[in-house]
Amino acid sequence: MATNPDHHAPSRFFYGWIIAFSLLVIYLLADGVSLALPPVLYPRLIQEFGVTEGAVSFCGAITLIIAGITAPFAGFLLDRFGPCNMIRVGVILLGLCGVFYVQAASLWQLYLLHSLLGIGLVFCGILSIVVLVSHWFVERRGTVLGLVLAGSGLSGGILPNLVASIVSNPQYGWRWGYGLVLLLLLTLALPLSLFAIKDSPSEMGERRDGKAPVEGEKSSIESPPSSEGVAFREAARQGAFWVFALTLATLWFSVFVFHSQLIIFIKQDLGFTQEMASFCFS
Repeated sequence: MATNPDHHAPSRFFYGWIIAFSLLVIYLLADGVSLALPPVLYPRLIQEFGVTEGAVSFCGAITLIIAGITAPFAGFLLDRFGPCNMIRVGVILLGLCGVFYVQAASLWQLYLLHSLLGIGLVFCGILSIVVLVSHWFVERRGTVLGLVLAGSGLSGGILPNLVASIVSNPQYGWRWGYGLVLLLLLTLALPLSLFAIKDSPSEMGERRDGKAPVEGEKSSIESPPSSEGVAFREAARQGAFWVFALTLATLWFSVFVFHSQLIIFIKQDLGFTQEMASFCFS
């Protein structure tokens, strides 16, 4: 006698894994052009524009300050327009900034571009990624988020070494080095953001986690997940909210203060080559 099929087992490849891979690539390159790569260029920017270490490292501070200011507004837009639209706008903005970045002729132009990089990173960064992954995964959500957010570490580990020899070569320099990563953003991250990612499994006729419908359900298509949680005003009245906020602020402050000054110290003060300084930084 034939047995009934397992209605909870996925019947085909789950598109959520395409979403996860796409977000990994997008986050790796978005983090690269906005946070991981610019510090590698600082010694060359100091040399070309004749500015101090403090003046050039302020570029990174601007990115983070604007990102912090923008984040609450990005959360409102995320609720209204969805994570995919936010990611697309963010990648496009980063791409446009990159086009002007490689043509920058003064430090104040870089300051302006780093302001826009901060906005672009918030739009296509952790905030939108966490929401989109939550739309597609429930049971494996932690695992998938860990894999996708590894893009930030991979960005800092791969991209500085990728461009180090280009940046140190007088025939090419920092503009070509940044341009290489920009090219990857435009040819990989941009198409993935425009065509690969989807807001909900229902757009692909699937359910979260790739599960088949249980017996008796009329359709295998699942509606988008509803928002859960508490309102901001209610959360802001709870002490735990401010403990988390203060902890994250101090954590990232300590990380990025070190991050923004390290390669200047290694290259300028210790006298390492660009390649070795980039390797130590990564």
